[in-house]
Amino acid sequence: MKKKFLLCLVSMSMLSSLSLISCGENTSVKPGSSNVSSSTSIEEPVTPPSSEARVQSVSFEYNNKKVNGTLEVNLSKNTLQLNTVVKKDEAFVGEVAHDSSVKTVATIDKAGLVTLLGKGETEITASLGDKKASFVLIVKEDSLSPEIHTITVIGGTASTISASEGAIITLTPTIPEHKKFDNWEFDGTDEIWKNGNTFKMPDRDITVTGIFEDMKYTLNVIGGTVSKVGEGEIPAGTVTGNTKEGEEAIYDIMSYEFVYGSEISVKALATPSKSMFIGWDYGVTNNRVGETGVTEYGPFTMPDDTLTVWGIFSNRTSAVMTAGRVDGFTTKLIKNGAIENGEKDPELDGLSGYRIAINGAATAEGSYPENISGSVLDTLSKGSNTLKAIFKNNHPTLSVTVEVYASFYGNIVTSGWVSVAPGETITKYFSAGLAIVEPYWGFAVREDVGGSSSETIQLDMVLGSAPTYPDGDKLLAVSGKPEYVGFDGFDAWVNPWGGRRPSSANKAVGLAAFAAYTMDFTTNNMYVKSRINNLPAFDEKNPSTTVYAKVVNNVNTVQTYTATYRIAISKTNNPNTDSSTVYKEVTVTKHNETKVVAITFDRTADYTGDYYISLVKPQTDGVSGTYPYNLCLQMTYNNVMGYEGE
Repeated sequence: MKKKFLLCLVSMSMLSSLSLISCGENTSVKPGSSNVSSSTSIEEPVTPPSSEARVQSVSFEYNNKKVNGTLEVNLSKNTLQLNTVVKKDEAFVGEVAHDSSVKTVATIDKAGLVTLLGKGETEITASLGDKKASFVLIVKEDSLSPEIHTITVIGGTASTISASEGAIITLTPTIPEHKKFDNWEFDGTDEIWKNGNTFKMPDRDITVTGIFEDMKYTLNVIGGTVSKVGEGEIPAGTVTGNTKEGEEAIYDIMSYEFVYGSEISVKALATPSKSMFIGWDYGVTNNRVGETGVTEYGPFTMPDDTLTVWGIFSNRTSAVMTAGRVDGFTTKLIKNGAIENGEKDPELDGLSGYRIAINGAATAEGSYPENISGSVLDTLSKGSNTLKAIFKNNHPTLSVTVEVYASFYGNIVTSGWVSVAPGETITKYFSAGLAIVEPYWGFAVREDVGGSSSETIQLDMVLGSAPTYPDGDKLLAVSGKPEYVGFDGFDAWVNPWGGRRPSSANKAVGLAAFAAYTMDFTTNNMYVKSRINNLPAFDEKNPSTTVYAKVVNNVNTVQTYTATYRIAISKTNNPNTDSSTVYKEVTVTKHNETKVVAITFDRTADYTGDYYISLVKPQTDGVSGTYPYNLCLQMTYNNVMGYEGE
């Protein structure tokens, strides 16, 4: 609203012609006018009053408690942090002003940090707007030593077991085996300053607890999956690669994470067509564990390191038994799981063999007849083999116990005794070692059948084989890249060794195999020899050449066996008469025993002729004339077979 002010004027000098200004609203009188106004109107704007932004209160807090009146502290504390609590309107603008009345006792900065300087009293104030807070700070000399508090550490140690408030403490975790450190937990609800493994001691006893987590270790399963983990849930694995860099699932690397001590079982993937599941390798290749042919392995305990287990699949041949007969029995040929061109029996897994008619009154056969014709097996070219035999008893009431086997100069292969109940099908895995070439096969009934002569058991027996170590036989394992010794075919000084008795070779791995009976060694120092056909070039700076030779004893038909051989290198094909012959003597005592020796021979620039390597039997042995010898000789120019010196 606008107020109106009226101004009334009277001209006293001219009474004869009186002019009047009337005090009325919005009226005026001009000279000569009969209507005279007695007042003039003047307007002035007025601003209404507005509310002011205010500060309601200012107060101090220390250690989350309000400070009232006084606060006592020891000078040794050095500093204390105050919190200034302000309640104000949002529109109020301004900063809190802090002050200390006696600055020789203490000072305070704008953030509320008080620095203690001397003994005495000072008023600490904080003001904002028209509000003010204050208290008396009493600074005292320490009358006693600072209060010491206890530090308790669970799961570790502290740099000291007790300390006063403000001390910096360092913690060291004591990490349990198979655990990893995660963090520290502090008791109480107050805020503790901490940085990694250090913290600032509060004004109280304190307990600190180390928190640890289980370490997890990687399990890689190739050709299978985890089938059981203790009583827990089976985790999902992750495919992290393929050992053949292809798409075949049996070579996928399935990775899992487990804590130490987990009880784990693994199961092989389904066996591809024309393959055979051999078994499991544990930790390193060719470290076979579990039972041959059994697809599940475990439980085993997870170690505290990365572990790899391999399910071993090998290319299978179904032609171990291909044709012919079993002498003494009426037979029908089974080819690829079908009986004489009939429909395939899926229980026979596509393998070949025979349906053998066994008389119900048949009695146990004690000897080892070599009565199977048309069977093959060669373990020299690809190393030892695993055989899979399937026996199916088609009789409704009679059981039968049988054995199938092969032998080759002391190297025997057998299924062992297999008992097959009426209507039952049994699968049996067994091994054929090195140096078997076209063995003598046999089949025998091992227990009385117990039926009548008018009854006949139709027993289906089929065999398949696959390399036991598809990436290289364990007995022929080398480390690094081998430089194999090349040689011509071995032949004998005199018959029958090497003549009537066979020798064979796998030159791809520098391997020769020899077989004979004791009766073949009628004279000391009989030998077989071969020309070395890849001798390294002569080097004047290094005129000597070394051949490393591994001897593998394949005889497994007796409990103990001892035989001595010499491996000789000469300039002629008769190591016994060549004065330059050098040799190393080797004695073998048990099946699958290996010995590695080094034979070093000196060379000269003027000799450009041949060198020969021989296997010599220095003496005859006082055992039966049918006692067998069967061994392999593998040769390299570099030390990759584990020679450690003599």
